[in-house]
Amino acid sequence: MTIKKVLSIDGGGAKGVIPFTMIKNIEKEVGKPIYEIFDLIVGSSIGAIIPAVLTINGSSAEELLPIFKDTIRDIFTPRVRFPFFQPKYDRKRAVKFLDKYIGGKKLSDAKTKYMLTSVNIVSGRTHFFKSWEKKDGKLDAIEVVNRTYAAPLYFGSLVDKKNKAVWLDGGTSNNNSPVMESYIEILRQGWTGSTKVHMLSLGCGQKDYSVPFKKASRYKNIKQVFYYMEPVQGGAARIVSSDSQNNWLKELDEVTPNFTFQRINLNNMDPNLDGMDKIMYLDEYESIGENLSKQINYDLLK
Repeated sequence: MTIKKVLSIDGGGAKGVIPFTMIKNIEKEVGKPIYEIFDLIVGSSIGAIIPAVLTINGSSAEELLPIFKDTIRDIFTPRVRFPFFQPKYDRKRAVKFLDKYIGGKKLSDAKTKYMLTSVNIVSGRTHFFKSWEKKDGKLDAIEVVNRTYAAPLYFGSLVDKKNKAVWLDGGTSNNNSPVMESYIEILRQGWTGSTKVHMLSLGCGQKDYSVPFKKASRYKNIKQVFYYMEPVQGGAARIVSSDSQNNWLKELDEVTPNFTFQRINLNNMDPNLDGMDKIMYLDEYESIGENLSKQINYDLLK
């Protein structure tokens, strides 16, 4: 029986070291580069940058992980802002990294099917850029990847005068964990019926967002609004949506013949570590990735 393998990678800023570490171990265990293991790779924000440099450039995760960590430190070093309400970080540092590994490449240069997300404020919709489609495939790889890490506060939106679009981070909508769109693409590709499909979803870790009843019952209006908005993490709706979608895929695994799903994530992360730009914890993130790697079912990836 033919087996198709799909990889979905969450957004999470500096915490992207966690899935990057897991991918390093996947390549090591299976003995192949990621683009030879998976038939489709889907990512949002940092979860889209990682497969971009691995599948378009053809680098190994083991080779790039230490470089990636150094780059993250550089990218998330605050700049001098004037006026103060400008984005906290300089996009040029990320572009410099991307230029080194995918400069001059087209999206179609990806060595496997690669899809990434970005939200267009003008249309009010999430766009899914696909390396194998004719229109998207012709796009400059850096131009497209720049659209997926345009988080408010951190880098800010990307104004695209040519296409009359304003792009926001792919994780600002309900696709920070793009598993449902990954499943929809499985259906579009016709990978159902007699074809076995395995999807692996890699998270970047998150703190426990549950609140004890006694504490939650005392939340007044302002506290409720703050819980709903959760500005640093992109809003409670995004957090809940990611968990819900991964649970839906688990249920589909149970009722759908020839489809299996595995979600690997740390859901009770130390709150001190749970942040998009906490570069002081990169070594801890790598350690978390190593521990989570032990949960991966490598037999389904061979």
